[in-house]
Amino acid sequence: MLLTVTGGDLFLAEGEEIKQQVVGNVPFGQINSILEGKLERDGERRKAVEEVEENSNRVITGGGKRFRVALPYIMAQGLDLDYSDEELIEAFIPIEMAHGLSLVMDDMIDEDKKRRGMKTPHERLKDQGYTDKQAESLVTLDVMQILSRAERAPLELDFLSRDQQVEITETIGDGITRLTRGQELDVAGENSMDEKFQERLSYRGDEFSYEMFYRDVVEGKTSPLFEAGPRILEIMSGKELENLHDYTRNLAKAFQIRDDILDISGGEEKVSVTERPEEKGIGKDRYSDISEGTMTLPINYAFQLMDDEDWGQMEAYVKELVDSENYLASVDDFFKVYGDRREFLESVMKKDSPETYELQIAGKIIETTGALEKANQEALDYAENAVENLEESGLDGEYGELLEDMAYFAATRSK
Repeated sequence: MLLTVTGGDLFLAEGEEIKQQVVGNVPFGQINSILEGKLERDGERRKAVEEVEENSNRVITGGGKRFRVALPYIMAQGLDLDYSDEELIEAFIPIEMAHGLSLVMDDMIDEDKKRRGMKTPHERLKDQGYTDKQAESLVTLDVMQILSRAERAPLELDFLSRDQQVEITETIGDGITRLTRGQELDVAGENSMDEKFQERLSYRGDEFSYEMFYRDVVEGKTSPLFEAGPRILEIMSGKELENLHDYTRNLAKAFQIRDDILDISGGEEKVSVTERPEEKGIGKDRYSDISEGTMTLPINYAFQLMDDEDWGQMEAYVKELVDSENYLASVDDFFKVYGDRREFLESVMKKDSPETYELQIAGKIIETTGALEKANQEALDYAENAVENLEESGLDGEYGELLEDMAYFAATRSK
């Protein structure tokens, strides 16, 4: 069973002109239809298998911006390549399949309960009566099955030569390999606050650097599938498109930094002190990076910018939050245990399962340091770099302007 897909809806949801332009120029309906077709399973299956498949398909087809297909599709239009819409989408769709599967695995590893406002596959399976071990094993096995289909898909592109099919297959495989290595690094980095792990996370002989480690994770985890699009276009066109490759790399960095900002800000400027993290409008669990002890760029900047470590104006916020939720017998107990903001943030980052109020206070600490503004400026800088790459590529006109807008969108989106 496949669910109705909504790719493109997230562009429209925010009401900005850029989303209207993208939806007007990219055939999301056709993308979604082809994606559904790739996920159809042959043969009669038992109900248990169908339940697993439906849950994985729900994440892959149930929304999203389709950035990794839309970007190379728009590039192809700007380059005036002699391929039909269907042929272009067929060539790029394995990228979206791999991306969707990475989200399924990422959510399971992080024990996230929601994605795009829906329960994650492993959580839905647990609701259906499976144990934690069964749910995780079944999801992993289904991901392996779909991933093998994504890697083989380019070999079915009959409109390309066999050499081109093989090259695209290798490109998809390389992107998945790099993404997996980046994910491994990201998982290992959840222990980065513990000094005994820092030596393992450093290059041999180098002193550990949170910032360098973070950038390595982004290069591995986020960039590969964005970069696969222009590489496939090079194979299909026979043209060298290095500037467009650099464009997607810089856009991917802007995209990931903004993602990490949204994990803390929730995409809204004002947050109720009693609001639960998973109820925010970004469609997934909020504060997951803090909860997992993952030192993202905004969190690292917060530690760097925290010159005045006293609670100061935050004391009133803490009192209101703790009193309203009755988390502690006495607010005074809180300040006896945590003498300053740095000590508190470090302790929450090292905890296995922080309380909701602890995550909210930690998020507020990060916001008050100016770390989100600094990180967002860096995201905008990467967007500017992407635009420069675009100008150097010579791809201009309507499609060049659209790609420029998409770079800025990656750095400023609220979802």
